[in-house]
Amino acid sequence: MQKIENILKKWFDLESVDISRLFGSYFSLQLDNINEYTEGKYSIEEIENSVSVYGIKYNEKSEKYFSESWGNCFPLKTLDEDVVLLVITFERDDYEYFTSNSTRLHLELIVELGVTEEDITEQNDKYYSYKGAKDILDNYDKFI
Repeated sequence: MQKIENILKKWFDLESVDISRLFGSYFSLQLDNINEYTEGKYSIEEIENSVSVYGIKYNEKSEKYFSESWGNCFPLKTLDEDVVLLVITFERDDYEYFTSNSTRLHLELIVELGVTEEDITEQNDKYYSYKGAKDILDNYDKFI
């Protein structure tokens, strides 16, 4: 998703991630989630070839996302024991999907992407995702 990529480049220093160097099945789980989200319209192989994976370098800009003990859905480590912070995106004409292994980052991206007047009028899933993310972030210290 070009918009997500632009946001991430504005907020962080990015680095490439070798998925094969990660412990666990987080990436495979996300491919399955995308497959379910798209109602099986794309094969796992098609999805895998279409996702973008953004690694976020650990530094002052990203420290808070790495250091939250309860803020990471899945603290990921490489085979070298380095902690990895990821954003995974999948975009097609009729599907936009993204996720992160940082809860706070995921919520902040939802808010940054915003909603349209149409989303608000229709009160669709995007509207409720935005509203929920905004409510949680406004009270983040109480939730986490």
